[in-house]
Amino acid sequence: MNDYLLPLAVITPAIQIWIGLSVLISGISMGRMGPSFSRSKFSFPLILLGFLLMVVHSSPVPSPESIFVTTLRNTAIWTFISSLGITLVLIGAPTYYRVRPMQLISGWILVGIAWMLYLDYSAPLTWLEFFVPLAVVPGILLPIVIFAYAVQFAERSMSILEEAPELNQKERDFVTSIISRNLRRSEAATSGEQINDRPGEMLSKSSSRIDRNSGGESNES
Repeated sequence: MNDYLLPLAVITPAIQIWIGLSVLISGISMGRMGPSFSRSKFSFPLILLGFLLMVVHSSPVPSPESIFVTTLRNTAIWTFISSLGITLVLIGAPTYYRVRPMQLISGWILVGIAWMLYLDYSAPLTWLEFFVPLAVVPGILLPIVIFAYAVQFAERSMSILEEAPELNQKERDFVTSIISRNLRRSEAATSGEQINDRPGEMLSKSSSRIDRNSGGESNES
């Protein structure tokens, strides 16, 4: 019986790692939704839950997931410090000409500490091992340069659109009726009153009234 259940016990940590990675990515995605979305408050708990699912296990982790878990545990300290530093740098970076120097300086200090921990953790590199990874830098910069020139070319080639025409009297009355109806509902909800009119009926009434007004204007003209 135990031999029959052994494959299930070996597979479970691997599945847990992939579930944790999915939860962590979901937390990062929710954090990018901005403060206007209430789901962004679940970002940090999901990231923490995903990280714990990947590093904490009740049984040995099979290969190749064990290599991933070992690397994650060994690099957790400087990864956390670098992530915190990058977050502070992004918070302190100029936004609409507003700079937060305290967060910016603290973030760069943490990034420097993370680099020191990384170099101390990694094995000593030779000059060849240091310059070989730099060969990918032109391949990374080339698409960025092409994309920037493509955006600049597209913006210059597009003609400036004309200004939208002003609303006529019929359209103004229609928009005014919608806004006034929403204001009445908001005031009724605040005071606890109930409005028995239906949106369709109000919309049809306002449309017919606008049609009559526009018809009168056309007759006068």
